[in-house]
Amino acid sequence: MAKSPTHIIVETIIRRLFEKDQQMITCEITKLTQMNAQIKYCTAYGFTFKGKTFISDAYPYDGVRQGDKHYFPVISIHLQKELWEFESLYNKFQSNKEKVKQSLSNLLGSSATLQDLRNYLPDCICQMLPELNDYQRTVERNTIKIENMPAAMRNYEKALEIMQACRASDFLL
Repeated sequence: MAKSPTHIIVETIIRRLFEKDQQMITCEITKLTQMNAQIKYCTAYGFTFKGKTFISDAYPYDGVRQGDKHYFPVISIHLQKELWEFESLYNKFQSNKEKVKQSLSNLLGSSATLQDLRNYLPDCICQMLPELNDYQRTVERNTIKIENMPAAMRNYEKALEIMQACRASDFLL
């Protein structure tokens, strides 16, 4: 099934918005992989924790395909403290991405034109999309599509805080 233009746009925004956070998660995975390999006396490119496989950026292949027989050992119990910190960080990262993704999808609906994007995306997101620089908002509020949906508005308000924080972190050294 082909992805809709809106879905592709939202995924592109999410990837750009959370790029620094993704790099931080990847570094943590690499660090835990190395620590786990030292404890277990093995060479590994990732680890398994709670049924999920985390792959280090040192992994020499393009990705894990179903049926691949690469070894990703279960993480050592000796890394429990580090795992709690990682799990908290990872879960917050995933939760924030999901909140923003859902909110942007609600805002855009089936919008596909550049003018629609400018109209319905919050300003902090429009600023990161140079292709929208020549467009002005033609609707009074970017939330006009969801204003009669209280749950979507609450989600948007929370997601907007996340988006603004991510954008603000882009300007920090």
